[in-house]
Amino acid sequence: MRVAIDAHTIGTRRTGNETYVRNLMRAMSDLAPRDVEFVLYHTVPIDTTGWPGEAKRIRPAHPLIRIPFSFPRAIKRDKIDVAHFQYVPPPWLPCPVVN
Repeated sequence: MRVAIDAHTIGTRRTGNETYVRNLMRAMSDLAPRDVEFVLYHTVPIDTTGWPGEAKRIRPAHPLIRIPFSFPRAIKRDKIDVAHFQYVPPPWLPCPVVN
């Protein structure tokens, strides 16, 4: 199973949103079965040291393009089975969404 995590809040400003995503990443990677693969989508360069999955930069960072166009294309390309979004998920995705 391939799980996507929208991590666009990481690296922008140190806020509770970034803390939430970092803790989610840590907990999911610690608790998930070994056959689960994670793909982390971010918008700015970030340090992914220790992250057990892939990290992919999604462009452009602007939400009016990223949410309805860039995310669906990337998730389809990467064959994601389920995607987690902290805020607004794309209006259409080829997989189930958790938020």
